[in-house]
Amino acid sequence: MKVKKNKEKELNPFELHINNKKFTILGRKSKNEVGKPGIARSKSIQKRKKSLLLEYKLKDKSNKFVDRRIGEKNRAMTADDRVIARFTASRVKAQKKMKYNLGEEEDLTHHGQSLSTIEKFEKPMSDDDSDSDDDRNGGKLGAEFVEKAHFGGGVLSRAGDGETSHRDLIDKLIAESKLRKYEKKQLKQETNELTEQLDKDWKELMPVVPTKNRGETDTEDEPPTKKKVDKNSYDILMRSLKFDRRGMASDKLKSEEEIAKEEKERLEKLESERLKRMKGIEDDGIVKHRSADDLDDGFDFGDDEIQPLAYNSEGKPLNSDLISVNEEQNDLNDDCSENGDDEIKSDDDDNGDDDDNDNDDDNDDDDEDDDEKNLNNDMSDLKEDDESSNDEETNICIKNGDKNKSAELFAKKLKEKKVLMDEARKQLPYTFTVAESYEGFQEILEDRSITEQIVIIERMIKVNHPSLGNDNRSNLQRLYPYLLQHLNDNSCSIDGWKILNSLAPHLYDLTQFFPEHAAKCFIEVLKEKHTDFIDSSLKQITSDMLIFFKLVPLLFPSSDYYHPVCTYAVMIASEILSQTKIKKRSDIASCLLLTTILLEYVQLSKRYIPEVVNILRGMLLMTTTDNNSVNYVQQFKPNMKLLIIENNATQIEWSKKLSINEIFNEENIDDAFKLTSLYIILDLIFRFRKLCEDIPSVNEIWTPHLSIITTLKINLDEMNAQIDKTKLQLQMVEKKLEKLQTLSNRPKALRLYEPRIQKVYDGRTFKTESKEKAERSKLLHRYKREMKSAVREIRKDNSFLSKLKYHEQAKSDAERRNKVKQIYSWGANQAHEINKLAKKNKK
Repeated sequence: MKVKKNKEKELNPFELHINNKKFTILGRKSKNEVGKPGIARSKSIQKRKKSLLLEYKLKDKSNKFVDRRIGEKNRAMTADDRVIARFTASRVKAQKKMKYNLGEEEDLTHHGQSLSTIEKFEKPMSDDDSDSDDDRNGGKLGAEFVEKAHFGGGVLSRAGDGETSHRDLIDKLIAESKLRKYEKKQLKQETNELTEQLDKDWKELMPVVPTKNRGETDTEDEPPTKKKVDKNSYDILMRSLKFDRRGMASDKLKSEEEIAKEEKERLEKLESERLKRMKGIEDDGIVKHRSADDLDDGFDFGDDEIQPLAYNSEGKPLNSDLISVNEEQNDLNDDCSENGDDEIKSDDDDNGDDDDNDNDDDNDDDDEDDDEKNLNNDMSDLKEDDESSNDEETNICIKNGDKNKSAELFAKKLKEKKVLMDEARKQLPYTFTVAESYEGFQEILEDRSITEQIVIIERMIKVNHPSLGNDNRSNLQRLYPYLLQHLNDNSCSIDGWKILNSLAPHLYDLTQFFPEHAAKCFIEVLKEKHTDFIDSSLKQITSDMLIFFKLVPLLFPSSDYYHPVCTYAVMIASEILSQTKIKKRSDIASCLLLTTILLEYVQLSKRYIPEVVNILRGMLLMTTTDNNSVNYVQQFKPNMKLLIIENNATQIEWSKKLSINEIFNEENIDDAFKLTSLYIILDLIFRFRKLCEDIPSVNEIWTPHLSIITTLKINLDEMNAQIDKTKLQLQMVEKKLEKLQTLSNRPKALRLYEPRIQKVYDGRTFKTESKEKAERSKLLHRYKREMKSAVREIRKDNSFLSKLKYHEQAKSDAERRNKVKQIYSWGANQAHEINKLAKKNKK
């Protein structure tokens, strides 16, 4: 038989897809010249049926048996290790379940008894029973009572002995128990009261009694043997902690704005009180509480004795006791003093100048007069006239005496008020406004001491704090140049330095408020001082220059590499040092002070200032006679030997510091000033040499100074110690400078790379990238290609799943329709059978 060969199925040309290429390259095989989309689609469907379809069918199903036994798959563990590990895991699992339960092995105790025995509550007792003495018997009756009442033979056996009946015994027992309970209750109450009193006394003594830190023990109280641990140590510690001092809650930290606002309100309040005192207005400041139901019917009109001054329509004073111009009243006062002196004295002794008592005496006199009228009817008219006249005279005298006393009290109060008003006028106001001009500012500070001036400026800044808003910032900016000008005007005397000492903190605060404005003001001041020095023919350092040079490092940072104020100040000070002329005592003191100020500028930045080195060398040359080896600085001359110290000057008392008054001193140079100046010069050289340690040419800079110092010979221990100290600092490190030399070997030329030439030009341009960038671009290209393919596969998976779901839904719908049709057919058959039976029954 012939076997037929399976012929390969011929492809439909319409099912092929030919991929055209732009360029044909010889020798390169191409795999994808012809595409077969139908075959590729069927392969992908079959692949998804084997993978994705199975996963879809097994979704939400777990039908696998997993062996979770510990150590079963670990071949390194032995059988015993597996058993131990499984037992440990079971114990851990059981312990998790009993997380909040007490263990069976633990038995808690209280006062030495187990809680399990205490909590049985076999004998519940009331509070009264627990306090009784029968606790020892467990709440039972006493032995004596039982013997008499129960086993004593009854009532008949004790009738002959004169004993009471059984009922009386029970009543007596009840009364005794109640009495006992009452006594115990009273004792307990007294104990509580004493305990509370003791606690109260102890709290009052707590601040006085010295307490030990917690955890410390007193070695003196400890016995040589170890103490036994007390069972109630926890309770004792808890009670001791009750009486420990507790921290008090503190107020929250206030911001700068809140502090400024409170300070302004405080000053305004003080100013209003001062103005009231100055005007004589009394203000107790006590606000009395008023109820909501107050009817304002409890008026208090003050002291009735003090009457205000008033005049009648004719212009005469109504109160003649305040102004003694009424002659008639003076005559009346004299008559009253002659006639009714005894009556006034008796009234004063008995009643103490009280108006109410006087009225009572008058009423008593009137009552006595009425009685006399009733008894003597015949002479009633005459008696009434005499008595009424006497009463009027006594009343007038009493009133005049009261008016005199009230006038004295009024005058005394006026004097006190006048004293308070004078004191208020002398006090400084608490609030000030910034003047519009410098002349107005000077008027505020005129005839004031330095302390009062500083207080005025401080209050002016506080009232116009920038955080309070309004125009305070512009007001303080206007105040800043006023303060600088005020400092400049007072710089010609020692008062300028006192003002600087007190005013520097306030200038610092203002500088922090607006640093740019402050910097501009200081630059203008420094320019002005520089111009004055250049234009002057004397070329001397003045006090105002020193004050402003001293003020700059206090307000601005001097350690910056470049600062618009500090750098400018250093440049001007260096120029002034290089051009100043030294002729007298004050010039030397000013140069030393300016050099010290420059040391403050460069203390942190450690900059080199050549003008300082020159001025120190020139001043050293002024102290010696040997001047052959060292050259002189520009402003110093060989004949300037102002600081030469003679041999007999060593016995003079001298100070190691110069006073600030020396810059104003016009006296001749004495030996004490020479010694002090030399000591300061050596100290400055020591300090500046220490700052120049990092400079390579430090030895060449300070070698002239060392040669001058070696020639100094002074018979003073303190001066010789300073000289030795300075020498040691100058000789400390010897740095050798490296000479500049030409290169002996010719430098090698760099390797030249050949140009990159593209031999074949096909119209496309290629980017010249580094290796790393090229690899990164290649990876990005592959990443994009894989991302596109992954997105394409996900889309195909979604379309496959959607078709599968659609077919499942269509199949379930068809089954449902078939079931519904079948149910309908069954129902129709049943209805037919019922109708058929109904027809038969009708027949």
